[in-house]
Amino acid sequence: MIFPLVIAGVAAVIYIVIGMYLSLSLQSSLHLALRNECGELSKTEYRLDEIKDFKAETDRKGIRTVVRMEEEREYQINILFKDRITRKEEGRSYLIDEPELIRILSFQEDESK
Repeated sequence: MIFPLVIAGVAAVIYIVIGMYLSLSLQSSLHLALRNECGELSKTEYRLDEIKDFKAETDRKGIRTVVRMEEEREYQINILFKDRITRKEEGRSYLIDEPELIRILSFQEDESK
């Protein structure tokens, strides 16, 4: 009577660990893609290794450029049940263009004098 409960508990823990791993894997690949995109936009980074491309959207928020990425993956897990797990992650990074920021700040200083 206790043995089926133990098996169900172990299966639940396995599913939770798999879900956390898949989510973390997606987050880390999205983070690397965001860093790569920001580096390419600011022309401050050049990578020799391949990084998975995600669709990036750029927008402006004030004087900063915002890079946004969103990805949804579906995984098939065949342990005890044949389930599909869907993970959706989104990330954003603010890109500071230093020459443009210096120009804007110096322009504001000139106007205040």
